[in-house]
Amino acid sequence: MNEQRRELRYIIRRKSLRVGDFTLSSGKKSSYYLDCRMTTLDPRGALLIARLILERIRDLEIRADAIGGLAMGADPIAASVAVVSGLEGSPISAFIVRK
Repeated sequence: MNEQRRELRYIIRRKSLRVGDFTLSSGKKSSYYLDCRMTTLDPRGALLIARLILERIRDLEIRADAIGGLAMGADPIAASVAVVSGLEGSPISAFIVRK
């Protein structure tokens, strides 16, 4: 596992993983809760996510004009990928899908 993935795992554990007693929206109980929005909104977390997504796009030879997803969760990810892709010289636009 490369250093960027290791660092992202550390940020997810520190910022997004909560251990305790939780009642999920489904009504089920859980001993942990993972809220990755906390990582996608962290400056370093957002950068690492964007770099890893762009690396995957390149590895799979995907020719993308844009990246996006459903608001609210995908917003910071799409924006981060758009910014980092522009900084790297191969810009990919972002879009948001609203309900």
